Amino acid sequence: MGRVEGPKKEGSVSKCVRWAGLICIGLGLAGCQLFGPPGPQVLYEERFSSAENNPWWTGEQEGYRIWIAEGKYQWEVQPNMVPGVRCPSTGSFEDFVLTVEVEHRGGIPNKSGAGVIFRSTDWNNYYLFVISPAGTFRVR
Repeated sequence: MGRVEGPKKEGSVSKCVRWAGLICIGLGLAGCQLFGPPGPQVLYEERFSSAENNPWWTGEQEGYRIWIAEGKYQWEVQPNMVPGVRCPSTGSFEDFVLTVEVEHRGGIPNKSGAGVIFRSTDWNNYYLFVISPAGTFRVR
């Protein structure tokens, strides 16, 4: 262990004590964040780390194709197509927080978008959230 000390000045001990106190308070506050109660329980998470043995549908249909690469569920969709894929069965959830990352790579920003269907019982009964690259969104 090494230590570098400067010249001793009157009052330097009290400055060290103040700094040590601030550091301890800072660590104490950080400790509340780090060691406090756990956050919400993760009910489902998919990182798309591998295309093999992944339960999400991949393949080609007329007007679109879907594949897994680079840790992403990638879609290429032709104009005027609105494909949908249902999440593999993951159970039933009551209240939840959903986080999805979407990257728009082409197309007309106010005429394209991506979204999530949730609380689906079939293709006629569901909730839908869609957002465009222009930032407009729709919930129905």
